[in-house]
Amino acid sequence: MLFKVAVYALVFGGLICLLLVSCQSSLIYHPRAYDAGFRQSYGAVAEPIPYAVDGQGEQVAYLFPKQAEGSPPPRRIWFCFGGNAALGMEWLYTLHGSTRWEDTAFVMIDYPGYGDCAGSPSPDSIRQSYRAAAAKVRERFNLEEADLAERSRVLGHSLGAAAALLCANDLGVKHAVLISPFTSMGDMARRAVGSPLCYLLRHRFDNRAALDAFVAAGGKAEIFHGTRDQVIPASMGDELAKAHPGAAVFHPVEGAGHNDILGGQFAEADVLAAIGRFSQ
Repeated sequence: MLFKVAVYALVFGGLICLLLVSCQSSLIYHPRAYDAGFRQSYGAVAEPIPYAVDGQGEQVAYLFPKQAEGSPPPRRIWFCFGGNAALGMEWLYTLHGSTRWEDTAFVMIDYPGYGDCAGSPSPDSIRQSYRAAAAKVRERFNLEEADLAERSRVLGHSLGAAAALLCANDLGVKHAVLISPFTSMGDMARRAVGSPLCYLLRHRFDNRAALDAFVAAGGKAEIFHGTRDQVIPASMGDELAKAHPGAAVFHPVEGAGHNDILGGQFAEADVLAAIGRFSQ
């Protein structure tokens, strides 16, 4: 009898492990397409930047505001990354109404499988995507790699904070605005499924290591985190900042949760101010 119970437990445990491994992407990523209403409201203000990624297919990032053909490159170029259920152009909810973007442009990245992009999201495909997007931006503005790195900044929310840090390290960017970052995807998995199941994680974003490398290369970051965030606790953003005093500044946003932190009543104005400071 005990032997049968043990066998059933092993089989059940194996099925749970198989389910976690095989369905992991759908638990982490929530791809969406742009709907007609969004395109009607915002499609005319951003310039599509098409490119391709090997193994993923055609991708499209968006440049805001549109740049006249042949115009000089913007003094500052921000690479923007959304959360795991967000679209790149949804940064326009925050950016579009501001009048402070003289000589500043934003490259809004959609992950593979999101928006107008083919493919499937993963740490590797996301890195391939923003690298290819950066190459198209260099081509668009006739920039050398070092020139693009000097002009560029990164902005990211939630999962996008992890993508932003990876992008900063890959491109040599020295300024980052991070909103609601986790310490690592491993820590998030541990919160969700506990140990030892968290060790089955395959999508290993690690913001501790990425921020360490970013700061070691001379990077500066401002981190915003809602005090009522029930998805990624504010203690994670605080921990990341405290590990790098002087290089990373933590801004607790009183009363804000995970998805409403960029709302006008919470951190929108302060995030825009941080973007402005790093655009000087």
